[in-house]
Amino acid sequence: MEFSCNLDDLEEKGLTFTEYFILWKLYNHVEYRNISINMAVYDKLISKNYIIKNDEEVQGYTLSENGKVFFEPDKSLFEEFIKIFPTRAVDSMGVARILSPATPESIAAKKLKKKWTNITKNKYENQKYIIECLKKEVDYRTKTGKLSYMKGIEAWLNNGVWEDFAYLLDEVNTENGLSNNKDIKL
Repeated sequence: MEFSCNLDDLEEKGLTFTEYFILWKLYNHVEYRNISINMAVYDKLISKNYIIKNDEEVQGYTLSENGKVFFEPDKSLFEEFIKIFPTRAVDSMGVARILSPATPESIAAKKLKKKWTNITKNKYENQKYIIECLKKEVDYRTKTGKLSYMKGIEAWLNNGVWEDFAYLLDEVNTENGLSNNKDIKL
C-alpha cells in the first residue's frame, strides 16, 4: 500500500504530517511498527473532531465523519462518474463486455471509490475535469461506433485515459470561439 500526501494541502487544512498520517492509517486500517506517536497528537485530532476514541471494550480510535472527508470525495461526483461510465459495450459480433459496475452501491464500485479518491486527490475541480473528459470520450466513441474499444473503468482510471481525450474539450471550446487553456495536473 502506498502512502502519499501533499504538504501544501495539509497546511491548508491545518494538519501536521503526523496528524494526517494517523488519519490515513485509520482510514486504510493499517498498523505500523517501529513508529512512536505521542498520545497528545491523538488528543488533538479528537479536539479537531477528526477521530473518536473507542469505548473501553474496543481499544483504539476510529475516524469521525470529519476525518473521512479527507479520503472520500463528495459522494455525488463519484456517483455521477459511475453513472456516466458505460456499463457494457457490445462489439460488432454481438458480444457484450462489462466496462463498469452498474451502481455506485455495488462491491466493485466501493473498491473503485478508493482509487477515485486517490486519483482525484479529493479535489472537486479534478473530479469535474475527469468527468467532462469521460463525457467527451463516451460521446466520441458512441458517434464513431467504437464504444466496444473503451477500456474498463479500473484500467481507465489506472492509466489516466481521460488525458487522452482532454483534447476534445479544447476542440469544442475552440469551435465556440472560447479558449480552454486550463490544464489540471493530477
